[in-house]
Amino acid sequence: GYSFKYQNEIINTNVYGVKHIENILALLTLFSYLNINILDYKEYIYKFDGVKRRFKEIIVNGDIYIDDYAHHPTQILYTLEMIKNKYPDYELIVFFKPDRPSRFLTFYKQIATSLERADYVVVMDLASNMQKVDVNKLVKENKTKFYLYNTKTLTLIKNIKKKVVVSLSSKNMQEVYENIFINNHI
Repeated sequence: GYSFKYQNEIINTNVYGVKHIENILALLTLFSYLNINILDYKEYIYKFDGVKRRFKEIIVNGDIYIDDYAHHPTQILYTLEMIKNKYPDYELIVFFKPDRPSRFLTFYKQIATSLERADYVVVMDLASNMQKVDVNKLVKENKTKFYLYNTKTLTLIKNIKKKVVVSLSSKNMQEVYENIFINNHI
């Protein structure tokens, strides 16, 4: 994780990305305001490795799989910047599944802009109880990097060496991990 200096103390963390550090700085500012000695809490700051479904990593044969809850354009951008900082020499492959039809239809252009930080983006379908989301709108935003989720795309991704595969959605993305790292029939 990142380390930084705060009031002449080195603060070591297990997190990456500017947003995580900003949150820790907010906590330290609160400690200062409340006259709480940060030395009493440095070890807890170091042990904190994020919240559920935020940047959960698994290493598989030298490749990296990260599951992250990011589904809003701003959070997607922060997450991808964090990954690029941590793994600058890896191909960044994102599997994105929209979480709500209304959010997708409102923000798909901003989502596309945020996702352009990746080397490859695989867009997965989402069918809600009310309507099916036309994810082709997102794929059309960048035809050189964005792909639909299908067998051909999975084969392309599986053959990339030295990759970070990231699943971004508020939805369960276990199938991405299984289809890239476990299932050999694709």
